[in-house]
Order: sequence, then C-alpha cells, then structure tokens
Amino acid sequence: MKVISVAHNTNWYSIFRGLRSPFFAYKFAFCILFCYTNKMDFKTLNELATWMLSNIRLSRYDDQFVNNLTLYITQHNRITSNQDLLFRKVAGKYKRQFSQLKIEVDEVLTRSWDVNIVESIPEYTGASIKIENDKLILRSPFNKNFLTALKKNPIYSLQWIKDRRQYEGEYSHTNLKELLYLTADHYSILNYCEKVTQIVERLSVYENVKYWTPTLVYKAHYYIAALNEHLYEAIKDIEITDDLKTIATLVKYGIAIDQSVTDHLLETEIPAKVRLAINFQVEIELRDTQLAIEWLEEFGCDAICEPKAFLTNSKLNIHNTTINVLTNPKDLKNYENSVIVYQRGNFSLVNETPMKLFKIIKFVNSEPIDLGPK
Repeated sequence: MKVISVAHNTNWYSIFRGLRSPFFAYKFAFCILFCYTNKMDFKTLNELATWMLSNIRLSRYDDQFVNNLTLYITQHNRITSNQDLLFRKVAGKYKRQFSQLKIEVDEVLTRSWDVNIVESIPEYTGASIKIENDKLILRSPFNKNFLTALKKNPIYSLQWIKDRRQYEGEYSHTNLKELLYLTADHYSILNYCEKVTQIVERLSVYENVKYWTPTLVYKAHYYIAALNEHLYEAIKDIEITDDLKTIATLVKYGIAIDQSVTDHLLETEIPAKVRLAINFQVEIELRDTQLAIEWLEEFGCDAICEPKAFLTNSKLNIHNTTINVLTNPKDLKNYENSVIVYQRGNFSLVNETPMKLFKIIKFVNSEPIDLGPK
C-alpha cells in the first residue's frame, strides 16, 4: 500500500467546504488522491483539454467552449489559431484549481497540439460585418462581454442563426450604426465588407460632429441638433418649454436629451421626476412607484401594460387615474402614449412588430435586506 504524505499547512477543510456540493467535494478529493499517486504527464494539449472537462470546475461558457473544441478536433483533426489562443486563455483562468491538484498549468501550456493549427481567416479573427440581400450579417469570435451587452440592448431583428453560426437581421441605417458601435466596444479587430466600408468612409467626414442623432440642447434657449426632415414634420407643432410633459413627448419621438437640458431642468424639478421624463428606458425604485404613476399621468401616459400583473396586485391607486391597465402587449397599438413596466430580468420588443411606446420602465428594489441580529 502506498502512503500519501500531505503537508500539514494544507487547509483541506476550507477547500472542501468551499465546494459546497458533496458530489464535487468527493470528486475533488478523488482528483487530489489521483494526482498524488499518479503524476500527471500531459503529452499534448489535446489531453489537457479532455482532462479539464472532467477534473476542473469550469464556468458554463468555458465548459461549452472546451467541449466544442474537443469535438471539433475529433471531427476535423485540426484547430484554428483563434481556438488555440482562446483555449490557453481559458486554461490559465483556472490556475488556482490546477495548483491545488499540484499541476503547473503554465508549464503544461508549453506543450503542443497533436493536430495542425490553421491560421484563422480575417473574417473570424475579429468582428465581421457585411450586408447581403438587404440582410445585416455578423460573425465574430466568442466574447462574453459582447453577448451580455447585446442581450442588455438588443438590436432590432438581429438573431443568432445556429446552422450558419452567425447573427442575421434586417438591414437599416439604424441597425448598422448600433452594430458598428457595439462591435467597436468589444472587438479590437473589425472587418467590413465593401458595402459597409463605403458607408463608413462616406460618413467619416462627420467624425468630429458632436451630435449624430436628434438631440435637444439648451443654451439660453432650446434647439434640436441633428434634426432631420421627417422628424421635423412630426414635431413642428410642439412648443418646446421647460414643461416635463413636453420633454417626455420629445423623448417618445426618439430625441436624445443633452446634459445641458438635464442641468437646466434640475434647477427647478425633482431629480427622479426629471430622470423619468428624459429617458425612454428607465429604472424606478419600488418605493417611488406611486409617484411614478402620478408623474406618468401628468406626462400624458394613457395606458400601462404589466404582463406580470404587478401593478394590479399591488396596493396602488392606479385605477383612480386616467391610465388604462393592459395585460396583453398587442393592445398597446390602440393607445398613443403607452408604457410597459416589468420587475425582473430583461424585457425586449426586439422580435415584436414595431409599435409606438411612451416608455419602458423596470421597477427595482435597492433597499438593503435586514437579516436580523447577528
């Protein structure tokens, strides 16, 4: 029988307790014993990748990547340079777990693959955007921060097409602009097709322009910068004043509010009320719900859609107002200044038919939780 010697200063109890799950604690203990009795000798990175799936507690995204990578190697007998770089980055993230298993992961990562490494084509080295048949197409390497940002602020009609491993959406100037900004924030390498390149170059002369979208500005008086003809025709009869109802109406038409306007309004108005007026999508504290309802009525809101039945189940005087309460978003088209409210998760109309909305409001609770006496 082989005797295993363990250093006295190794705090195994804290390690096992941190695993929480008895299954993982047992699995981790087995790996410890295996590594002490059998010195791990990875000859290739293929072996390391396969071993990690069973012996390293990977995050959901990392587990999916390593699993897909091993399957790709089996099917194609090669990997791309992008996959190689990303695998090394992923393995390095779990250096602590490797150390607990007495494995120097940095040393193991000096090994090579037993398959060929094919240089990634530019289309997959960074974000690639092209326009084909009035469709906007995006291909890009995996980037968790990009996916999170896209989920938080979806681009209308843009969807992941699994079979083609790319995003596709309806082409429009607005969609293209949002996609260009989003990819530029999360990828250092950007590849455009000839058509996209021409559009970008044509607009580059406006690079130093401060206002790209219609924006309400205040400098002793109000004016709208970057106003286009269609928007002018829609709002030409609206008198622009300090009235927050007017400000909220302009926001409904997609007009951004410059900081100069916000600073001017804060001189005379309640900050929370100003924030509700100048934003199309806004978070409101639950404690201010009743106030928000009153302000919305003052701004001209005529309907609220609350799919979770939050408003009707709460003790609010919403039925004593002129605001109609709806449960079906499809009924919103019958109103001019309708508002959608929700509490948890993300709410998006990205796959819905475009409709006129006054605001989208998320109710949040930032109050600290009282856990009682210690």
